[in-house]
Amino acid sequence: MLCSEFEDQLTDYIEGVVGPDISRQMAEHAMRCPVCHETLSAVRSTVEACRVAPVPMPSRELEARILQRTIPESAMNCVDFEEYLTDYLDGFLPANLYHRWER
Repeated sequence: MLCSEFEDQLTDYIEGVVGPDISRQMAEHAMRCPVCHETLSAVRSTVEACRVAPVPMPSRELEARILQRTIPESAMNCVDFEEYLTDYLDGFLPANLYHRWER
């Protein structure tokens, strides 16, 4: 196996999604090639660090800014929402307004 082939299949190998023949070739290559052995160790360590790292929670301000910039043009603003809330809950909202509630 060439180093370039090793690198191409490295993440699949670490995730365990390669077949037994490729897995054997990868293990053998890593034992013979110090550069690929070091690459394998570094990538494994990085993947494991990512798996155990806590997921950062965005601040309310950041979440609000993201939502504001990604709201579709058809989204309902707060004033319209309050105006149509009772009709929506009662099931009397016209179809064109009803679809603006979908998100």
